[in-house]
This record gives sequence, structure tokens and C-alpha cells, in this order.
Amino acid sequence: MFDKIIKPILLYGCEVWGFHNTNLLEKLHLKFCKHILNLRTSTPNFMVYGELGRYPLTINVKVRMISFWGKLVNFQNSKLSAKLFNVLKNFNNPWCEAIKKTLNQCGLTYIWYQNTINIPWLKSKVYNILLDQFKQSWYSEVHNSPKGLNYRIFKKSLDFEKYLLTLPTQLCKKYCNFRTGNAKLPIEIGRWFNIPRENRICKLCTCNEIGDEFHYLFKCTDVYISNSRVRCLPKYFITNPNVVKFEKLFNVTNINQLTNICKLLDTIFERVSSLG
Repeated sequence: MFDKIIKPILLYGCEVWGFHNTNLLEKLHLKFCKHILNLRTSTPNFMVYGELGRYPLTINVKVRMISFWGKLVNFQNSKLSAKLFNVLKNFNNPWCEAIKKTLNQCGLTYIWYQNTINIPWLKSKVYNILLDQFKQSWYSEVHNSPKGLNYRIFKKSLDFEKYLLTLPTQLCKKYCNFRTGNAKLPIEIGRWFNIPRENRICKLCTCNEIGDEFHYLFKCTDVYISNSRVRCLPKYFITNPNVVKFEKLFNVTNINQLTNICKLLDTIFERVSSLG
């Protein structure tokens, strides 16, 4: 709905004004994404992009600007807009500079000096290069963010997560909240109050371990959570839990397994909230 209804309105005429600051557009885009995922506004953007497999609107803006520029070059002097461009390109015009910057960013500087542009090829080339560059920055952010410590274990690619279509709405929200650090676990609450990570201990058991997602899924000895773990998870995940099993658990696609994981999450949320 966003792509078909809202996005065309937001980007209307961006071929002309797209060289301006587009941060406001991306804020609205991310606000909408966080809303449909039921995430807090403080959720890192890389998690939002990661769960939905989306990318910034600025990529679309730059591609559309490049396409429009290519048409002006091909029109040469047959249209008033092309004639105006031929005048402006000789001056320090911000729109022209934005086109040059995008071409430079994509390693296509030589295209600026051509008299005829293969627009379909150029659009595809610029889009793929900008998307690859964004993916690289996304990977870097995931691996450098302290909040992505567990997220990067199971999230390996910038692809849409199928559980968003598989699970019922309520279960989907719980599962997404747990994956993205939106559950009120000690690891997250401690971050709100600037408590050192090593002091964000689980208070439901005597393991004296950090109360993060891995701990509650596999290690916490609270009797309610332990019983729910036995009921909901296959024996493979319960026996000698490790990072590999953590990754596999968060990448299951079977609807029954996903539903059982959500049942375990219900117990975890209930027990953690009982502490106040």
C-alpha cells in the first residue's frame, strides 16, 4: 500500500527537486515501517530495513533524476527543458552537480560527457550499484552496532522475512519484537538506564548471566520458562545450545515451529514482566 499509494505522492516531481535534502522522506518511510511492525521509534533503522528487506527512498530519487537527465540529453534541442539544461550545465547549478555526484558515486563519471544515453541500461546500472552500496553500509552497521550483537547472528542478508506473512498478526508482532530487541528484557531495560552490559543480569534464575534473547531461549532455569521450553522447542535446540542453534532457531520457516516459538516467548514475556 505504501509503495502504490504513498510513495508516488512523496516522490512526485523528484526528478527536479531530488537534489535537496530528502531526510524527511526517509523519516516518514521508516516511521511507517516501524508502525506496521509495532516497533518503538528507537529501534535501529538497520533492523527495520532488515526485517522488511527494504532500502531508502533516496535510491529511487537518484535513479529517477538520472533517468530524467538522460532524456534531456537525448532530446538535445528539441524541447524547452533540454535547451534550459544545455544552458544550466555550463554553470554551477545544484541540480547538475547532483547528477554528476550520483554518476561519480556509481563510477560512471564518463557518462556525463556522452551525447546519447542508453536510459534503460543506465537506470538499471545506477539502481544496482546504489543498492549494492546500501547493502554494504547495512552490513557494516549491523556488525558495528552494540544493539546488533544478537541480531547479526541470525540475520545474514537484507531480505524480507517470510514469518511476517506466515504468522497471525499478534504472534508476528511478538516474534518481531523479540528479534529486534523490543522485548522488555534486562539487556534492553538496562540500556535505557545506562547500566553496564555485564550488570544486566536475569533475576528469574541463579545462572548469573546477562538477560538477553539467547539466555531466555536456551539457558534460563526459571521453572515456568524451562517447562515451556521443553514443550515448545525440539530436543535438538534444548540440548547443548550454541550460537549455531540460535541462528537456526530464528530462521525456521515451518508455521508450527514458529507458533511454538511464540508460545515460549509468551511465557518469557509473562515471567519477565512479573518482576515489574
